Amino acid sequence: MKIKLAQAFVIFFLVGSGSTWGAQHALAAPRLILDPGSATVANGSTVQLKVTIDVESAQVFGSDAIVSYPSSDVEVTGVASGGFFTDFSYGNDAGAGKLELHGFFSSLYTGKSGSGTLATISLKAKKDSGSTAISFVCGSGATTRILNTNGTNILSCSSLNQSTLSFTGTQTQPTNTPTPTVTPVPTATSAPSNNNLNPVCEGLSVNRTNGIAPMTVTLTCTGSDANNDVNFAEFSFGDNQEQHIEKNVGQKGSISTNHTYTITGSFIASCRVRDNNAAFSSRPETCKKTITVSRAVPTATRAIASPTPTPIPTPTPTIGTQIVVLSTVTPTPEDVPLPPAPSPVVEQKKAAQFPWSSVLFGGLILIGLYFVWMAIVRSKNQQPPPPNMPSDMPPPPPMSS
Repeated sequence: MKIKLAQAFVIFFLVGSGSTWGAQHALAAPRLILDPGSATVANGSTVQLKVTIDVESAQVFGSDAIVSYPSSDVEVTGVASGGFFTDFSYGNDAGAGKLELHGFFSSLYTGKSGSGTLATISLKAKKDSGSTAISFVCGSGATTRILNTNGTNILSCSSLNQSTLSFTGTQTQPTNTPTPTVTPVPTATSAPSNNNLNPVCEGLSVNRTNGIAPMTVTLTCTGSDANNDVNFAEFSFGDNQEQHIEKNVGQKGSISTNHTYTITGSFIASCRVRDNNAAFSSRPETCKKTITVSRAVPTATRAIASPTPTPIPTPTPTIGTQIVVLSTVTPTPEDVPLPPAPSPVVEQKKAAQFPWSSVLFGGLILIGLYFVWMAIVRSKNQQPPPPNMPSDMPPPPPMSS
């Protein structure tokens, strides 16, 4: 009994440990987290949200965090780099309530693993009741992502969270307290001043928008900057492939690359540029192109389909030379040469046959005439002789002695 109990305990321990290990590894994935997940703030007070990054053992080159916030409820008063990446920039669109955070390495194919802080956001409350949500924007277009050293996004949108802020009313003292903190507002305004000087993506051009796979496309991204040089272009091809190119083209210029689409479908290619202050442009509609890649037609189908037009003209001249009179039959030239051939053959066969039926019919007529003639002859032989014939005279009387 004790042995069975010990065995059951060992089995239970192993199953529990295996389940815990499997659950931990199943939940492990590169992720971005808004911390804290919930907070309480008074009207006029400031709360800080950290954007933490955890990529575990993956080697990552950079990360874009697009944070959405209701501009009627909160105001972004400052953004600071968390130090996970060596280079950091951000852009804030207060009207749209969208904050873009960009962390990366200036050297291509430089990677880093583990966890840390991408950025710290300072938010000032603008209402005294209710609640609001701060969340990541993840999906198509400008999206939250984590890029590995190959430029591939390894972040799943399902691993992102949101932070809920609850407002507790108006407090005069907290509103006065930020008055000294208004002094850092100039420091915050220096960052938005960079927003106005961010580079602009002016357009994306491609040499072809449709074709048969594999299809190679040349993409050219054009950008400009008012006070800096454009020295970097980021291409997204729409098929889960990206490419980063460093090239200084001055305050306005173009950067080109080639990409081969090996799968069929419709893909939205886009690009954006970066200046030498590590500020990125947005991706407007002018910097997006739809590229359609279709499947190649099988060679067997092309071989069968291509000869079909050639036989059509070939019978036309031969039929035209053979039957000039039968112009009405030209729509169906294949049936014209066949009818004349069998008709003379049948007539020749009939002419070559011996007319047995005519001979038989003539023989019956001759036999009939023969029997008529015989009947006439017999009727003439049976008539009595005339009276003046000697045979009709009475015999002479006997002579007396």
